[in-house]
Amino acid sequence: MKLLANENIPKPLIKKLSEQGIDVIWIPRTEYRGLKDEEVVSLANTLNRTILTRDLDFMRKPLLSKATYGVIYIAEPITRENLESISANIKNVIDHTKPEKGLLIIVKSALIEIIR
Repeated sequence: MKLLANENIPKPLIKKLSEQGIDVIWIPRTEYRGLKDEEVVSLANTLNRTILTRDLDFMRKPLLSKATYGVIYIAEPITRENLESISANIKNVIDHTKPEKGLLIIVKSALIEIIR
């Protein structure tokens, strides 16, 4: 599972995921800054990537149903205290879950919930 990280994902998490060997493209480091949500979904589909986000809109059916490789939604603020556990849970998801259309994975520091 390769990730396309939305602009609302903080740089320390991107760094931690990259250190864990996760293939992640962070939108702020590309020419795609400022994309609308629908455009983020389209870009993720074009690049064969799962969307990583903190934006609730991606959990709603109109966007989620269009995400060919699914969405990982981080359901709590990312802090220094929970950075390790959130990144470990994302790594766990990537290692054990196959991306699929409309897949929603909710990640917290102490929880992973998979909704198909």
